[in-house]
Amino acid sequence: MVVEKRRSVRVGLVLLLLALAGSFFLAAQPEAQPASPLESLLNGSSTDIPGAMSSLVDTDLPLALAVADALKFKALHGDSKIPIENVEEFQRSISQRLEQSKAVSLTKSESCRIPVPARKATMAGLELSVPACFRAEQPLQITDFGPRGEAGTLLPDIWVDFLYHLNNSREA
Repeated sequence: MVVEKRRSVRVGLVLLLLALAGSFFLAAQPEAQPASPLESLLNGSSTDIPGAMSSLVDTDLPLALAVADALKFKALHGDSKIPIENVEEFQRSISQRLEQSKAVSLTKSESCRIPVPARKATMAGLELSVPACFRAEQPLQITDFGPRGEAGTLLPDIWVDFLYHLNNSREA
């Protein structure tokens, strides 16, 4: 009886250790990166154009213009759940934001002087042609940030990754 009791305790401890090891293994797995709203529109998993538009930063507007062209092509050929009228409205709203943007422009302006050449980008299995544009000079660019440790405290510690360009004077 005592031997049988010790045996069941050992089996229970081994199962507990296996469960703990499995939970640590699953917790250490990297989470899948969520698809960008533009990619979700392009692959058909989302039709939320206003949501995608509101989450766009100005520097992504040339890419959004390329995505809108691809969506228009897909809508014309019946390969998209998004109606052609909504895609055309999406294109118009991107163009309006490009005209109002102080960070990026399709034409050279006083604030947007740094040329960015046209490029090819692959998104959702499609090759997109991103148009050439001009961007504003930004001496300080914050690339990432977040809380360090407990975020719910009164004065949380934060970390910031940034790029700082020492030489701001660029001659054309």
